[in-house]
Amino acid sequence: MLTKEKRLLIKSLLFFLLILFIVYIILGSNIHDIFVKNYLFETKEVKYLGKVYTSGILDWQILRNHIVIGIICVFIITFYINYIFFQNESKNFVNNITQRIISIRKGEKVKDGLEFISIDREIEELIKLENDLSEKIKAQFIEYNQEMMFLAHDLKTPLTAIIGYTNLLIDNPELDRQKGNKYLEIVLDSSHQLETLINKFFELSKYSVQSDLLTKQNIKLEDIIIEIQESLYVERKKHDITLSNNLEENVYVDVNSELFARALINIYRNAVKYADRGSEVITNLTVNNQDKVSLSITNKFSSVNKVDVNKIFNTFYRGENSYEGNGLGLAIAKTIIEKQGSTIKAFQENNELTIVVEI
Repeated sequence: MLTKEKRLLIKSLLFFLLILFIVYIILGSNIHDIFVKNYLFETKEVKYLGKVYTSGILDWQILRNHIVIGIICVFIITFYINYIFFQNESKNFVNNITQRIISIRKGEKVKDGLEFISIDREIEELIKLENDLSEKIKAQFIEYNQEMMFLAHDLKTPLTAIIGYTNLLIDNPELDRQKGNKYLEIVLDSSHQLETLINKFFELSKYSVQSDLLTKQNIKLEDIIIEIQESLYVERKKHDITLSNNLEENVYVDVNSELFARALINIYRNAVKYADRGSEVITNLTVNNQDKVSLSITNKFSSVNKVDVNKIFNTFYRGENSYEGNGLGLAIAKTIIEKQGSTIKAFQENNELTIVVEI
């Protein structure tokens, strides 16, 4: 099958021959007279074998100039015609591509063509990418709406208490001091809840855009883990939680130590808070063959509690029963960890939830 370049060369040669033919038709027998008049000087007629011929000295300079001018003219005309041809070819090609895109998007069968095989494949990949991106945007939009709904709900709960008890105090100035103080304590507690929620929400927003998360230090991970566990002593005692550690020694990682510790605190606090009372929180720290550091934190929870491990890191995720709350702690942890090039995943097996951080 001829390529476009070969077809173009053949058309150019045919066009050149056509021009020569047209010149010959127009000039005919006058070519001899024109040649003698313009390119010979000191001419004279001679007879040879009974025929009369014109003899003279060829003016090569003039002939050469005219040949060059003729070639340039032919080239310009050929170029212009090829330009028009290519313009039409390009329009047809673009129209074909456009029609194929429309057909492929509709799922219709397109005409086969060797020159379109790779293009069709790329079109299909682009359409798939476009559809995937569209679905992702829709999912993010739905998730965003859910997050805003949960935020509004979490803000409304303490606000309702504050407004309700404040109005109660205003409408009942004769309330005794003990009841009045009790209502004021409820208002104060609700205000603290509101402040905590707002601070956590802004903390999440800050970590989502913060660039200094990439400032890293080389730290001994075992020391950070022990320090965090000790800082949660009061919460562990409150829930009667014990710790079981299986930590590989002398494991060093490059992370932003302050923010990474903040993420681990959120993970441990979540594990301690929602583990079954009197159970263990198990920590494993290992280094695999690819020098990947793996930190897993496991807690047991009651069978009545259901956890969706695919959503547990979502902002404002709400599980059932004990896994309720504003859901910002693990979302903050995920943002910090992923911003530093690490990964975090959740796994559930039987009544155990395991959070795995790979660095």
